[in-house]
Order: sequence, then structure tokens, then C-alpha cells
Amino acid sequence: MDKSMVTICGREQFFVTERHADKPNKPDKQKKSNFFRRGGKLEGSPELTYQLFSEMYKMWLEYFNNVMQDGKISADERLLKLDYHGCLLLVSHAANMSMVGVYGFVVHESRQTFQLIGPDNRLKLIPKKDSVFQFVFNNKVYVVFGSSLQHKSYLRGKKPKNVGKLLLLLK
Repeated sequence: MDKSMVTICGREQFFVTERHADKPNKPDKQKKSNFFRRGGKLEGSPELTYQLFSEMYKMWLEYFNNVMQDGKISADERLLKLDYHGCLLLVSHAANMSMVGVYGFVVHESRQTFQLIGPDNRLKLIPKKDSVFQFVFNNKVYVVFGSSLQHKSYLRGKKPKNVGKLLLLLK
């Protein structure tokens, strides 16, 4: 930074002659450990294997059986509220044709994507938008539209709050 000294009325004053003062750049203190900073990828986890999720799939089948036996809610709502972590999904239709036929266990579900681990132990990121997924349970094929799953699983089945209620006051 260039400084120039000027004497005015017996006082020495310093003026910056550069147009902009340079600010020192701060180094990044943290490495990219946050999920969103990594671009939504679960890389760096070599312990994730297809075999590990095949055991988790057995637990998911029990969970799905319990959810489907609940008769209070319609089957469509139950499929929307379902947690798909551990489910064996097949992509039957997608906007990107190279994704069609991809299958694997759901490792991570975000608002816009599913992350599947395939038999080759590789993670595949599948967008939900314009995709159709299938899974099998008790010799029945369930078809799920990805566009209807574009919310977090705990938010999908909630009723929206009544925003504009009119209160009637009686005298």
C-alpha cells in the first residue's frame, strides 16, 4: 500500500494514494467436512459396502411391513411418508436415459436426490425430478414417482398449517 506524507499546518498527515486498500486474505480454517460443501456427496467413506446395506435391507423390509399394516392412513400417504434409507430401488424411468436400469440400496436421501450404492460398491447420485423408481415387497412391485418425493421424508405427510383462518366473534 502506497502512503504519502504531507505536512499541513505543522502536522504530518498520511494519505493513502492507492485507490483501494488491500485486505489480507484469510486462509480457510476448516476443510470441507460439511455435507453441503462437499456438493452432497458421501465420498471419503470407504466402509460403505453393498454387503453392509444388504443386512440393512432386511431391517428395512420389517419396517416396511409394519408401515403397510397400519390401516389408519391410505397406502399412497404411507408410501409418501416412508423412509427409504436401506430400500433396494430400481430406476425405471429418468430424464437422463443413462440412469435407467440403475439399482442399489438407498444410502442417503436428500430433498432432490437419492444416493444409491450398487453391487460394485460405487455411489450413484440419482435426481428425483422426472424419475420413476420401483421396489419389490412380497411379490408386489411398488412404483414411486420421484417428483412427489421432493421433500424431506418427515415433511411429506404433514398437513400444512391453516394460514388464513377467519375468526368469528360472537357478541
